[in-house]
Amino acid sequence: MHQRTVLFTVLMSALVGSAAAESSTPKDVGTTRVVVAALKDERVAEEAATSLSQVDSETMERVGATNLSNALRYEAGVNVDMTSTGRMDNVRIRGVGDDRVMIAIDGAPIPMAFKFGGGYTDMGQGYFDVDAMKRIDIIKGPVSMLYGSSALAGGIFMETKDPSDFIREGQRYGGEVKFGYGTADRDQLVTATAAAKITDTLSAFVRASFRKHYERRNYEGKAYSENLLGAGRMHPNPAEANVKNILSKVVFEPSDAHRFALSYEYFNSHAWDDAANKIGEKPMAFPGMPTFSAHHTNMLNIRQQVNVRYDFNVETPIFDRGHVMGYYQSTKARQSVTEAREHIARGVFTEDRFRQSHFKNEQVGFNTEFYKALETGSISHELSYGANYKHTKVKTLRLGHSFNRQTGTSTETQTFPNKSFPDSKIHEYGLFAQDRIGFLDNRLEVILGLRYDHYSLKVQQGGPFLEANPGVLAPVGLNKGHLSKRLAVLYYPHDHHTIYANYAEGFKAPSFNAVNVGFSNLAHGYTAISNPDLKPETSKTFELGWNFNDEINSASVAAFYTKYDNFIEELKVVGHRNGVRLHQSVNLDKSHIYGLEGKASVRVLELQNNDAELRLNLNAAYAKGKDNQTKEPIDSVEPLTGIIGMSYGYSDRAFVGLNLKLVAPKKAKDISTALRDNGVTKMPGYGTLDLVGEYRPNDNIRINAGIYNLLDKKHWNWGNRMNQTTPRDVVRGTEPGINAGLSVTISF
Repeated sequence: MHQRTVLFTVLMSALVGSAAAESSTPKDVGTTRVVVAALKDERVAEEAATSLSQVDSETMERVGATNLSNALRYEAGVNVDMTSTGRMDNVRIRGVGDDRVMIAIDGAPIPMAFKFGGGYTDMGQGYFDVDAMKRIDIIKGPVSMLYGSSALAGGIFMETKDPSDFIREGQRYGGEVKFGYGTADRDQLVTATAAAKITDTLSAFVRASFRKHYERRNYEGKAYSENLLGAGRMHPNPAEANVKNILSKVVFEPSDAHRFALSYEYFNSHAWDDAANKIGEKPMAFPGMPTFSAHHTNMLNIRQQVNVRYDFNVETPIFDRGHVMGYYQSTKARQSVTEAREHIARGVFTEDRFRQSHFKNEQVGFNTEFYKALETGSISHELSYGANYKHTKVKTLRLGHSFNRQTGTSTETQTFPNKSFPDSKIHEYGLFAQDRIGFLDNRLEVILGLRYDHYSLKVQQGGPFLEANPGVLAPVGLNKGHLSKRLAVLYYPHDHHTIYANYAEGFKAPSFNAVNVGFSNLAHGYTAISNPDLKPETSKTFELGWNFNDEINSASVAAFYTKYDNFIEELKVVGHRNGVRLHQSVNLDKSHIYGLEGKASVRVLELQNNDAELRLNLNAAYAKGKDNQTKEPIDSVEPLTGIIGMSYGYSDRAFVGLNLKLVAPKKAKDISTALRDNGVTKMPGYGTLDLVGEYRPNDNIRINAGIYNLLDKKHWNWGNRMNQTTPRDVVRGTEPGINAGLSVTISF
């Protein structure tokens, strides 16, 4: 076994051993047994038979969360990659991302990320305000048996706040105002919330927030600390963003058995950036290409969601409780790129070039779930079953023009308007059933689960898609069905201990932009063709684990092995036809990722008449991956990562935490030949130290502060380092040096 694996195992064994040894009678302070809503049952995390975590709003406040990346900064094995402009770029669980991790808010999945055209169309999934969330559940490993397509590698499931989160016991009204500032990106935040308990059964709240931030500084500093333009630039490019979010919710609870909730969310992000590093550079490394003298990007992202949910707790012959939910979600994105290009090969002139990409995704969804507990002799059953349906409409459009600045004549070589993808309609429905069977007075449990999903893609024929892409074959539809299975066994040797084995399957249906793509430029000798034979991407995970929780100390260890098949590579060169290079989405061969994960929380000392405690926390993840065909490593897998934290908490009045994050080097042997040939050869390891604190002088005021990278360590995030292919990219791509954040919340 590799030396780092041995070290990981020894470290975790020592820590979880101390967690078990410190066990005593539970008290009000310490850890709690967390019920994870994303599991679709009322079980606590220790009974999940899978690796998972939960981050609640209190934890997010204490770590200074302004986005999903820093909300999950201490979750080893989960990585949220951010661009230098502060936009969420990718979410990876156990080294797998790119839309293979489901992200959902209040049960509605966030639309897929959409990238095309070398940066001219780049729409991420960060259409939400993490400050509006009550909790975030993270499930590691495939959960397609519960959630269907896109939960291939795991899921991140967020739940927005309720009126009761702002109204104190015995009060009719409540709310809060929050102000925040962060130095890493000069982030400025203002939120205001008003809530009311209108009657004993009806409550509501409305929350509005405004956030303004600039480019995320790197180790060298912020953008305007350097005037140098071009490839030699060391500081980040200038960027600015205004983000607005409105969340409102009405809750009606006529009795303990019935709950109705109606919510509306509006998210608007408007961002700008200037690619100062591109000035003097060529768009592509072809002879005769012009150079940039200006490059400006303007991005607008809007998401709206309406969610209606009815929860019931009524015993009938077929269910004891359940819920019915419907939602409408609309996501619109517009990205405009304005360039000035200096030509010399076809005469000396300046070309003003404009490109604008539109992306619209509309979803209507419905899901229902039911739960029933049964006893058959000495055997117990907990049945959960349900169905879901989602209809998605996707539209894309590209506009553009190019002019000779000196003469005013058109220099455009492409046809506009055009579409890179045909307008598409996607129908998805799924049926699932799961039975948790208890033996030996429920000391032994077996979980059996099965789900069927059907995916249908229908495309619009003709129009701008074919007109603007000569030589491209007519777009095709798709009809696919898939079965996802799960088998888990749990054994409870003691009230505080769980041992489990889990087998779970995941899948991801081919996306509309993988099946059909308009990518044609006969003048440059390339075109794309559709692939109606694309297979779904699949995963199979085998996991063994142990959990411990006595409500004072907790610990868990898991070992996993995941096999992946039919990963889709888009725009792969598949041959030539009449001298034209052909690109097509294709399924790749098998690959696998394996690893170890562990975490623990141990009370070290009780202080101040048991009103305070000193606590040690640890979280670590180790993984390796390989492509079975090429025998090359999988680049997206993170190096060995460990977080060691020490915290002091006094009642609910004060909290101080010191967190050390250690990341091992990414060595050349762990990087594929293709990536090394592209200039990414290694990444040094690093350790960063963060100090966070919270103080509540009274019930109405909460002050949170943090100093991050306290030792001012120069380091890189591997998810971003993979895209840094030149020495200057590496310098410009560093993470921020020492930085700080502060927020003040006033409640009423």
